[in-house]
Amino acid sequence: ILVAGALAGIYMLKKESADGRLLLWKITEQAIVEQPWTGTGLGGFPAAYAETQAQYFASGKASETEMMVAGCPEYGFNEFLQIGLEQGLVGLMVFVLLLGYSLFRGVKNRQAGAAGGILALMVFSLASYPLQLPEFWVVLVVLMGVICTSVASDTPPTPSRKGRKILSVAMIGCLTFCCGWIFWQQKGYYQGYKKWNTLKMLYNSKAYEAAADGYEELVPLMGHKPELLFEAAQCLSKTERFAEANRLLERAMKLSGDPMIHYMAAKNEQDLGNYQKAENLLLHAIEILPERIYPYYLLTKLYSETAFFQEDKFIKAADAVLTKEPKVESTAIREMRTEVKKMLKNIRENRN
Repeated sequence: ILVAGALAGIYMLKKESADGRLLLWKITEQAIVEQPWTGTGLGGFPAAYAETQAQYFASGKASETEMMVAGCPEYGFNEFLQIGLEQGLVGLMVFVLLLGYSLFRGVKNRQAGAAGGILALMVFSLASYPLQLPEFWVVLVVLMGVICTSVASDTPPTPSRKGRKILSVAMIGCLTFCCGWIFWQQKGYYQGYKKWNTLKMLYNSKAYEAAADGYEELVPLMGHKPELLFEAAQCLSKTERFAEANRLLERAMKLSGDPMIHYMAAKNEQDLGNYQKAENLLLHAIEILPERIYPYYLLTKLYSETAFFQEDKFIKAADAVLTKEPKVESTAIREMRTEVKKMLKNIRENRN
Protein backbone atom coordinates (compact mmCIF):
# COMPACT_ATOMS: atom_id res chain seq x y z
CA ILE A 1 0.00 0.00 0.00
CA LEU A 2 2.86 2.37 0.85
CA VAL A 3 4.63 1.67 -2.45
CA ALA A 4 1.40 2.13 -4.43
CA GLY A 5 0.71 5.39 -2.60
CA ALA A 6 4.26 6.62 -3.24
CA LEU A 7 4.01 5.82 -6.98
CA ALA A 8 0.64 7.59 -7.20
CA GLY A 9 2.11 10.61 -5.41
CA ILE A 10 5.09 10.73 -7.77
CA TYR A 11 2.73 10.51 -10.77
CA MET A 12 0.53 13.37 -9.51
CA LEU A 13 3.57 15.49 -8.67
CA LYS A 14 4.39 15.92 -12.40
CA LYS A 15 1.34 14.50 -14.13
CA GLU A 16 1.96 16.00 -17.60
CA SER A 17 5.56 14.81 -17.64
CA ALA A 18 4.50 11.34 -16.52
CA ASP A 19 1.76 11.18 -19.19
CA GLY A 20 4.31 12.20 -21.81
CA ARG A 21 6.72 9.50 -20.65
CA LEU A 22 3.97 6.85 -20.74
CA LEU A 23 3.00 7.89 -24.30
CA LEU A 24 6.66 7.77 -25.31
CA TRP A 25 7.04 4.19 -24.08
CA LYS A 26 3.73 3.17 -25.67
CA ILE A 27 4.74 4.50 -29.11
CA THR A 28 8.22 2.96 -28.81
CA GLU A 29 6.69 -0.45 -28.09
CA GLN A 30 4.50 -0.10 -31.20
CA ALA A 31 7.56 0.85 -33.26
CA ILE A 32 9.38 -2.25 -32.01
CA VAL A 33 6.46 -4.46 -33.10
CA GLU A 34 6.73 -3.07 -36.67
CA GLN A 35 10.33 -4.32 -37.09
CA PRO A 36 11.04 -6.60 -34.12
CA TRP A 37 14.08 -8.50 -35.36
CA THR A 38 16.13 -6.19 -37.56
CA GLY A 39 15.60 -2.90 -35.72
CA THR A 40 16.31 0.50 -37.24
CA GLY A 41 20.06 0.56 -36.65
CA LEU A 42 21.99 2.94 -34.42
CA GLY A 43 20.53 6.44 -34.41
CA GLY A 44 17.28 5.35 -36.01
CA PHE A 45 15.10 5.97 -32.97
CA PRO A 46 13.93 9.60 -33.63
CA ALA A 47 12.66 9.06 -37.19
CA ALA A 48 11.06 5.67 -36.43
CA TYR A 49 9.36 7.10 -33.35
CA ALA A 50 7.95 10.10 -35.27
CA GLU A 51 6.55 7.87 -38.03
CA THR A 52 4.92 5.48 -35.54
CA GLN A 53 3.46 8.38 -33.57
CA ALA A 54 2.01 9.84 -36.78
CA GLN A 55 0.36 6.49 -37.56
CA TYR A 56 -1.03 6.26 -34.04
CA PHE A 57 -2.55 9.75 -34.10
CA ALA A 58 -3.90 9.24 -37.64
CA SER A 59 -5.70 6.09 -36.45
CA GLY A 60 -7.93 8.17 -34.17
CA LYS A 61 -7.15 6.00 -31.12
CA ALA A 62 -5.22 8.71 -29.26
CA SER A 63 -6.80 10.62 -26.40
CA GLU A 64 -6.80 14.41 -26.03
CA THR A 65 -4.28 14.11 -23.20
CA GLU A 66 -1.90 12.10 -25.38
CA MET A 67 -2.08 14.64 -28.20
CA MET A 68 -1.40 17.49 -25.77
CA VAL A 69 1.68 15.90 -24.17
CA ALA A 70 3.15 14.48 -27.40
CA GLY A 71 6.61 15.47 -28.51
CA CYS A 72 9.40 14.27 -30.81
CA PRO A 73 12.18 13.13 -28.47
CA GLU A 74 15.68 12.16 -29.54
CA TYR A 75 15.82 9.43 -26.89
CA GLY A 76 13.43 6.80 -25.60
CA PHE A 77 13.85 7.59 -21.89
CA ASN A 78 14.16 3.85 -21.42
CA GLU A 79 17.39 2.32 -22.65
CA PHE A 80 15.95 -1.19 -22.95
CA LEU A 81 13.13 -0.01 -25.21
CA GLN A 82 15.48 2.14 -27.28
CA ILE A 83 17.94 -0.73 -27.75
CA GLY A 84 14.99 -2.96 -28.69
CA LEU A 85 13.92 -0.47 -31.37
CA GLU A 86 17.38 0.27 -32.77
CA GLN A 87 19.01 -3.18 -32.45
CA GLY A 88 15.94 -5.41 -32.56
CA LEU A 89 14.89 -7.98 -29.98
CA VAL A 90 18.05 -10.03 -30.60
CA GLY A 91 20.24 -7.05 -29.72
CA LEU A 92 18.13 -6.38 -26.63
CA MET A 93 18.42 -10.01 -25.48
CA VAL A 94 22.22 -9.93 -25.94
CA PHE A 95 22.41 -6.72 -23.87
CA VAL A 96 20.18 -8.12 -21.09
CA LEU A 97 22.15 -11.39 -21.01
CA LEU A 98 25.41 -9.44 -20.78
CA LEU A 99 24.08 -7.45 -17.82
CA GLY A 100 22.70 -10.60 -16.20
CA TYR A 101 26.02 -12.43 -16.61
CA SER A 102 27.87 -9.43 -15.18
CA LEU A 103 25.68 -9.44 -12.09
CA PHE A 104 26.15 -13.22 -11.72
CA ARG A 105 29.95 -12.81 -11.91
CA GLY A 106 29.78 -9.93 -9.43
CA VAL A 107 28.01 -12.10 -6.87
CA LYS A 108 30.33 -15.04 -7.53
CA ASN A 109 33.49 -12.91 -7.25
CA ARG A 110 32.14 -11.04 -4.23
CA GLN A 111 32.31 -7.69 -6.03
CA ALA A 112 29.18 -6.31 -4.36
CA GLY A 113 30.03 -2.65 -5.00
CA ALA A 114 30.52 -3.09 -8.75
CA ALA A 115 27.43 -5.31 -9.05
CA GLY A 116 25.39 -2.73 -7.14
CA GLY A 117 26.72 -0.03 -9.49
CA ILE A 118 25.51 -1.95 -12.56
CA LEU A 119 22.16 -2.62 -10.90
CA ALA A 120 21.78 1.10 -10.11
CA LEU A 121 22.63 1.97 -13.72
CA MET A 122 19.98 -0.51 -14.94
CA VAL A 123 17.34 1.11 -12.71
CA PHE A 124 18.42 4.56 -13.92
CA SER A 125 18.10 3.31 -17.52
CA LEU A 126 14.43 2.42 -17.04
CA ALA A 127 13.33 6.09 -17.11
CA SER A 128 16.23 8.03 -18.61
CA TYR A 129 18.91 7.80 -21.32
CA PRO A 130 22.33 7.39 -19.61
CA LEU A 131 23.74 5.12 -22.31
CA GLN A 132 23.27 7.84 -24.93
CA LEU A 133 26.14 9.64 -23.17
CA PRO A 134 29.63 8.12 -23.61
CA GLU A 135 30.70 8.66 -20.00
CA PHE A 136 28.09 6.17 -18.77
CA TRP A 137 29.39 3.54 -21.20
CA VAL A 138 32.83 4.10 -19.67
CA VAL A 139 31.32 3.57 -16.20
CA LEU A 140 29.55 0.39 -17.36
CA VAL A 141 32.69 -1.09 -18.96
CA VAL A 142 34.83 -0.28 -15.91
CA LEU A 143 32.27 -1.87 -13.58
CA MET A 144 32.14 -4.97 -15.79
CA GLY A 145 35.93 -5.14 -15.68
CA VAL A 146 35.93 -4.92 -11.88
CA ILE A 147 33.23 -7.60 -11.65
CA CYS A 148 35.29 -10.05 -13.68
CA THR A 149 38.18 -9.88 -11.20
CA SER A 150 38.07 -12.16 -8.20
CA VAL A 151 39.24 -11.25 -4.71
CA ALA A 152 42.98 -11.87 -4.33
CA SER A 153 44.01 -15.04 -2.51
CA ASP A 154 47.29 -16.43 -1.16
CA THR A 155 47.06 -19.68 -3.15
CA PRO A 156 49.81 -20.13 -5.76
CA PRO A 157 48.74 -19.61 -9.38
CA THR A 158 47.78 -22.77 -11.24
CA PRO A 159 48.56 -23.32 -14.94
CA SER A 160 44.94 -22.59 -15.82
CA ARG A 161 45.09 -19.27 -13.95
CA LYS A 162 48.35 -18.40 -15.75
CA GLY A 163 46.63 -19.13 -19.05
CA ARG A 164 43.73 -16.85 -18.13
CA LYS A 165 46.18 -14.06 -17.28
CA ILE A 166 47.91 -14.41 -20.65
CA LEU A 167 44.50 -14.40 -22.37
CA SER A 168 43.49 -11.28 -20.40
CA VAL A 169 46.71 -9.46 -21.40
CA ALA A 170 46.14 -10.44 -25.03
CA MET A 171 42.54 -9.19 -24.92
CA ILE A 172 43.62 -5.89 -23.35
CA GLY A 173 46.26 -5.46 -26.05
CA CYS A 174 43.72 -6.20 -28.77
CA LEU A 175 41.23 -3.76 -27.23
CA THR A 176 43.91 -1.06 -27.00
CA PHE A 177 44.77 -1.55 -30.68
CA CYS A 178 41.09 -1.35 -31.66
CA CYS A 179 40.61 1.85 -29.64
CA GLY A 180 43.68 3.40 -31.26
CA TRP A 181 42.44 2.46 -34.74
CA ILE A 182 38.97 3.92 -34.05
CA PHE A 183 40.55 7.12 -32.70
CA TRP A 184 42.71 7.43 -35.83
CA GLN A 185 39.64 6.94 -38.06
CA GLN A 186 37.75 9.67 -36.19
CA LYS A 187 40.50 12.30 -36.21
CA GLY A 188 38.94 14.16 -39.16
CA TYR A 189 35.85 14.98 -37.11
CA TYR A 190 37.80 17.39 -34.91
CA GLN A 191 38.46 19.67 -37.87
CA GLY A 192 34.88 19.14 -39.03
CA TYR A 193 33.45 20.35 -35.72
CA LYS A 194 35.83 23.32 -35.69
CA LYS A 195 34.65 24.34 -39.16
CA TRP A 196 31.02 23.82 -38.13
CA ASN A 197 31.46 26.17 -35.17
CA THR A 198 32.83 28.83 -37.52
CA LEU A 199 29.93 28.35 -39.93
CA LYS A 200 27.46 28.57 -37.03
CA MET A 201 28.63 32.13 -36.39
CA LEU A 202 27.84 33.04 -39.99
CA TYR A 203 24.52 31.17 -39.77
CA ASN A 204 23.48 32.95 -36.57
CA SER A 205 24.50 36.28 -38.13
CA LYS A 206 22.19 35.45 -41.07
CA ALA A 207 25.09 35.53 -43.53
CA TYR A 208 23.49 32.60 -45.34
CA GLU A 209 25.16 33.05 -48.71
CA ALA A 210 28.64 33.11 -47.16
CA ALA A 211 27.90 30.01 -45.09
CA ALA A 212 26.13 27.91 -47.74
CA ASP A 213 29.23 26.68 -49.61
CA GLY A 214 31.03 25.81 -46.37
CA TYR A 215 28.07 23.77 -45.16
CA GLU A 216 27.90 21.88 -48.46
CA GLU A 217 31.58 20.94 -48.10
CA LEU A 218 30.91 19.59 -44.59
CA VAL A 219 27.92 17.42 -45.54
CA PRO A 220 29.99 14.38 -46.76
CA LEU A 221 31.83 14.28 -43.41
CA MET A 222 29.12 15.44 -40.97
CA GLY A 223 25.99 14.35 -42.83
CA HIS A 224 25.00 12.10 -39.91
CA LYS A 225 24.12 15.19 -37.85
CA PRO A 226 20.54 16.34 -38.57
CA GLU A 227 21.28 19.72 -36.98
CA LEU A 228 24.00 20.40 -39.56
CA LEU A 229 21.75 19.24 -42.40
CA PHE A 230 19.00 21.56 -41.18
CA GLU A 231 21.35 24.56 -40.97
CA ALA A 232 22.81 23.79 -44.42
CA ALA A 233 19.29 23.51 -45.88
CA GLN A 234 18.30 26.79 -44.25
CA CYS A 235 21.27 28.53 -45.89
CA LEU A 236 20.40 27.04 -49.28
CA SER A 237 16.75 27.96 -48.86
CA LYS A 238 17.57 31.57 -47.98
CA THR A 239 19.67 31.79 -51.15
CA GLU A 240 16.71 30.41 -53.17
CA ARG A 241 18.29 27.02 -53.87
CA PHE A 242 15.13 25.26 -52.79
CA ALA A 243 15.58 21.92 -54.57
CA GLU A 244 19.10 21.46 -53.15
CA ALA A 245 17.82 22.37 -49.69
CA ASN A 246 15.09 19.76 -49.85
CA ARG A 247 17.54 17.03 -50.82
CA LEU A 248 19.34 17.68 -47.54
CA LEU A 249 16.05 17.86 -45.63
CA GLU A 250 14.97 14.47 -47.00
CA ARG A 251 18.19 13.07 -45.60
CA ALA A 252 17.55 14.81 -42.25
CA MET A 253 14.05 13.27 -42.05
CA LYS A 254 15.67 9.82 -41.92
CA LEU A 255 17.75 10.87 -38.91
CA SER A 256 15.36 13.05 -36.92
CA GLY A 257 11.68 13.24 -36.07
CA ASP A 258 11.66 17.03 -35.65
CA PRO A 259 8.57 18.34 -37.52
CA MET A 260 10.41 21.62 -38.17
CA ILE A 261 12.24 19.75 -40.95
CA HIS A 262 8.87 19.04 -42.59
CA TYR A 263 7.82 22.68 -42.17
CA MET A 264 10.90 23.96 -43.97
CA ALA A 265 10.64 21.35 -46.72
CA ALA A 266 6.98 22.34 -47.24
CA LYS A 267 7.88 26.03 -47.57
CA ASN A 268 10.56 25.14 -50.13
CA GLU A 269 8.09 23.06 -52.15
CA GLN A 270 5.61 25.96 -52.02
CA ASP A 271 8.28 28.33 -53.35
CA LEU A 272 8.98 25.84 -56.15
CA GLY A 273 5.28 25.72 -57.01
CA ASN A 274 4.87 22.11 -55.88
CA TYR A 275 1.77 22.87 -53.82
CA GLN A 276 0.52 19.30 -53.47
CA LYS A 277 3.87 18.13 -52.11
CA ALA A 278 3.88 21.04 -49.68
CA GLU A 279 0.39 20.14 -48.47
CA ASN A 280 1.34 16.48 -47.96
CA LEU A 281 4.40 17.44 -45.92
CA LEU A 282 2.40 19.76 -43.67
CA LEU A 283 -0.41 17.26 -43.16
CA HIS A 284 2.13 14.60 -42.20
CA ALA A 285 3.78 17.03 -39.75
CA ILE A 286 0.35 17.64 -38.19
CA GLU A 287 -0.11 13.88 -37.79
CA ILE A 288 3.16 13.74 -35.84
CA LEU A 289 2.23 16.63 -33.50
CA PRO A 290 -1.48 17.51 -33.91
CA GLU A 291 -1.55 20.29 -31.31
CA ARG A 292 1.13 22.51 -32.88
CA ILE A 293 -0.30 25.75 -34.29
CA TYR A 294 2.53 26.61 -36.70
CA PRO A 295 1.77 23.94 -39.38
CA TYR A 296 -1.85 25.14 -39.55
CA TYR A 297 -0.54 28.67 -40.06
CA LEU A 298 1.63 27.42 -42.93
CA LEU A 299 -1.39 25.64 -44.40
CA THR A 300 -3.41 28.88 -44.39
CA LYS A 301 -0.62 30.58 -46.34
CA LEU A 302 -0.46 27.62 -48.73
CA TYR A 303 -4.22 27.54 -49.36
CA SER A 304 -4.28 31.32 -49.92
CA GLU A 305 -1.95 30.96 -52.92
CA THR A 306 -3.84 32.00 -56.08
CA ALA A 307 -2.78 28.86 -57.96
CA PHE A 308 -3.79 26.58 -55.08
CA PHE A 309 -6.64 28.50 -53.45
CA GLN A 310 -9.12 26.24 -51.62
CA GLU A 311 -11.52 28.25 -49.52
CA ASP A 312 -12.94 25.40 -47.42
CA LYS A 313 -9.50 24.08 -46.49
CA PHE A 314 -8.25 27.61 -45.87
CA ILE A 315 -11.09 28.37 -43.44
CA LYS A 316 -10.56 25.05 -41.62
CA ALA A 317 -6.82 25.70 -41.19
CA ALA A 318 -7.42 29.33 -40.16
CA ASP A 319 -9.95 28.18 -37.57
CA ALA A 320 -7.34 25.83 -36.09
CA VAL A 321 -4.83 28.69 -35.80
CA LEU A 322 -7.38 30.92 -34.06
CA THR A 323 -8.94 28.36 -31.71
CA LYS A 324 -6.27 25.84 -30.72
CA GLU A 325 -4.87 26.34 -27.23
CA PRO A 326 -1.08 26.70 -27.26
CA LYS A 327 1.04 25.05 -24.58
CA VAL A 328 2.72 28.41 -23.96
CA GLU A 329 1.30 31.73 -25.10
CA SER A 330 3.90 33.70 -27.04
CA THR A 331 4.38 36.77 -29.23
CA ALA A 332 4.86 34.52 -32.30
CA ILE A 333 1.43 32.93 -31.80
CA ARG A 334 -0.24 36.33 -31.40
CA GLU A 335 1.45 37.54 -34.60
CA MET A 336 0.32 34.43 -36.52
CA ARG A 337 -3.26 34.89 -35.36
CA THR A 338 -3.24 38.57 -36.30
CA GLU A 339 -1.98 37.74 -39.79
CA VAL A 340 -4.56 34.96 -40.24
CA LYS A 341 -7.36 37.33 -39.20
CA LYS A 342 -6.20 39.81 -41.86
CA MET A 343 -6.12 37.05 -44.49
CA LEU A 344 -9.65 35.98 -43.53
CA LYS A 345 -10.86 39.57 -43.75
CA ASN A 346 -9.30 40.02 -47.21
CA ILE A 347 -10.89 36.82 -48.54
CA ARG A 348 -14.33 37.83 -47.25
CA GLU A 349 -14.00 41.29 -48.77
CA ASN A 350 -12.95 39.85 -52.13
CA ARG A 351 -15.87 37.42 -52.02
CA ASN A 352 -18.34 40.24 -51.36
